[in-house]
Amino acid sequence: MQIQKKITQLLVVVSIIAVMILPNIVTSYANVNPEFVRIGLNYILAAPSNCQITSNLDLAVWDFKGADTFYALNNVKGITASVSNGVLSVKGVNNEELTCDTGGNLKNVSEMLLNGYYLVSSNYMGYLNADVKEFDSVIDYNGKAYRGGISFFLNVNNTFNVINKLSIDEYTYGVINSEMGASNPMEALKAQAVVARSYALTNLRRHEFNGYDLCDSTHCQVYKGYSGENIKTNQAVDETKNLVVYYENKPVSAFFSKNSGGHTQNVEDVWNEKLGYLRGVADPYSPVYNWNAKLTFSEIESKLRVSGYNIGNLESISIISRNSSGAVDTMEFTGSTGKAIITKEKIRSILGISLIKSTMFDIKSETNTNTNVASRGVYVRGDSLSNLSEEKIYVMDASGKTSELNKGNLFVMNGALTCKLIEPDKDDSIATGSFVNFDGLGSGHGVGLPQDSAIEMAKQGFGFKEILNYFYTDIEIK
Repeated sequence: MQIQKKITQLLVVVSIIAVMILPNIVTSYANVNPEFVRIGLNYILAAPSNCQITSNLDLAVWDFKGADTFYALNNVKGITASVSNGVLSVKGVNNEELTCDTGGNLKNVSEMLLNGYYLVSSNYMGYLNADVKEFDSVIDYNGKAYRGGISFFLNVNNTFNVINKLSIDEYTYGVINSEMGASNPMEALKAQAVVARSYALTNLRRHEFNGYDLCDSTHCQVYKGYSGENIKTNQAVDETKNLVVYYENKPVSAFFSKNSGGHTQNVEDVWNEKLGYLRGVADPYSPVYNWNAKLTFSEIESKLRVSGYNIGNLESISIISRNSSGAVDTMEFTGSTGKAIITKEKIRSILGISLIKSTMFDIKSETNTNTNVASRGVYVRGDSLSNLSEEKIYVMDASGKTSELNKGNLFVMNGALTCKLIEPDKDDSIATGSFVNFDGLGSGHGVGLPQDSAIEMAKQGFGFKEILNYFYTDIEIK
């Protein structure tokens, strides 16, 4: 049991790393225009041990290969799935283990679901084959409606990943309204539809280890199923049907983020691999997006330590270099026992991507006016340091040790109890203080299409192809 527990923990950790840390980059191309895609709905730490699946019509099981493998479950509109001791069970409303007649052979539905079959609405295949598609084939899971089918992938810890399989365009319906709301101009929505489709096609099998292609979070694309659709965003998908971004005759992973901060990024300045279609460009269409984050030195120390950088007590932070767009490329964190040099998007992943919204930022130090809180702040009372310019200043710590201060890093407290920093000689460098303020522009990694700029360009009359050709270099849309 102890060995099994350790294996379970290891697999969970590996899965979390795959979802949370790996950069959104592909080095090979998936097959063009596959019919269907598998989306993880609940997985890893959110994976359930039981759930219910219902439909407005009778359910069926299908492996998405053709009419010969489509089997109806007559008078079954709901099931309960559960796992115990590594065995999946699928039961009907009367708590009976469900079976399926596959042409004279009775098979357990649970066995079929673990071997490539999915629970679908009984008219789903007819809907896919119809010339005029009037959709009424929803399947419900966890209080939300989905197109396509639902199946399961067993984990080693008596849980299962819940997987939704559906066509690429059905998936794109469920993405656009979540990634770019329906209130935005149609040409911007069309640009987002092409980008979402391209990204999905070139990132298939990204989560193969966990039994699906793409997750439903920002790690891949935000997907909310049929419940998240809107008639206007669905129209954008329909009016760009089958259109994909190509570079050198291959479909590409068309990255996008919210706001460029005025200049998009070369992909190698964010991750590692240089790609010809992901070149940084000046972005005059970008609305101003300001953000600010405040972290204490101890918080930064903790974040570094969790990420494997044990440098002792943090003493100073410096921006060492910036890339051609002006974004931060390299930061140095100096501690009492060592230094950490962190580059590119890893800066955000360590400090927190929800806090550090982009790498287009400056840093400055701030101290709390309460000296009990600002234990690392050094204060001099008075309006200026001009009368101290030729003098040495000393401070005594709690142990009675006296040290000379570097006046270039002093805080001055004026009569109104307002603190300000006397900037050190070196730009973009902060010595130990109470807080570090990050003042930034933009939101996201900055590679590819900035959604805010696409919206602004559409308002100015640009078409979706013009928008895409501006932010992706030497591409074709076909």
